[in-house]
Amino acid sequence: MSEVDPDEDFEPFDNPHAALDIVGNPGGLGSSLFVGMLTPQRIAWDPQYGYTDAGLRRYMHIHNIWRQSHQTKGTCSTDADCADVGVGSVCLPSGACTVPCRYEDRADTDANGTDDQCENALTGYRGSEGSQCSVRNRCTIPYRDREIRTVGYWVNAETPDALLDPVNESGEVVARGATEDLVYTWNQALKLAVARAREVECRRTGGDRDACHAEFFEPGEIEMVSYGGWGIPKVKPGPDVLTTCHNPVRPYDDPLCGEVGYSARVGDLRHNFLFYWPHASRAPWGRHANRNADPLTGEIIDRAHNTPR
Repeated sequence: MSEVDPDEDFEPFDNPHAALDIVGNPGGLGSSLFVGMLTPQRIAWDPQYGYTDAGLRRYMHIHNIWRQSHQTKGTCSTDADCADVGVGSVCLPSGACTVPCRYEDRADTDANGTDDQCENALTGYRGSEGSQCSVRNRCTIPYRDREIRTVGYWVNAETPDALLDPVNESGEVVARGATEDLVYTWNQALKLAVARAREVECRRTGGDRDACHAEFFEPGEIEMVSYGGWGIPKVKPGPDVLTTCHNPVRPYDDPLCGEVGYSARVGDLRHNFLFYWPHASRAPWGRHANRNADPLTGEIIDRAHNTPR
């Protein structure tokens, strides 16, 4: 079982126009063929017309990499306390009011990079410009103001030492292991994606091209992806988006992995796994991955990637 955090704030990514886009979209965002490996799209039944395009929601299967995605305002104990914030504002379990908007009414008529309903002048938000109306009918926090929520992937106990970080007698890392290098490379890609999102938002809200780039990147510098043969713009130092958690947890692991010595159990829905699979298998897709997303939002709850011998 995985306990639901009533205050967790996730921004769903509705994808109505590019059903076969590869980003966050395994297997065409699910179908009856893939149930069990993927979470299928959500379909609402219309008693007048049956299944309709309007009732179909394809939510991208993505990790929640932000500690908070939507704006809140004031304090409350009931929804009635949020009446002054706007029509549709509700009181969250955290005791804060949501900042409401209507997803169907999204528009940027003045082309200033901010949804008309979520202009700082209307919401009272004091941070960066660039807020959008999300599918949850709430104004978002601009990417530049969001805090990274690092995602961990636990290796299984069967992963051989030959594929992990070699350490000396003091437990200090001597070199990066093959398994950790995979996660490190994906972390490079995700940090690049975060920096790009912030840079684009900066420019869309009126920022200078060179200044926006220099805010999130080291101008003119290129770094090689660790597991690959190409270079990417060098991102300025910041929190990791993805990290490896050992099994049992090692002293130098990220605090999110748990206490030193903690062992994640296979099947624990609170953890994502990067499995080493040492046995022969006739499962055609078992050697790839398995992921489970919240059918209401697309948020990945737990994910497993398999590395066959």
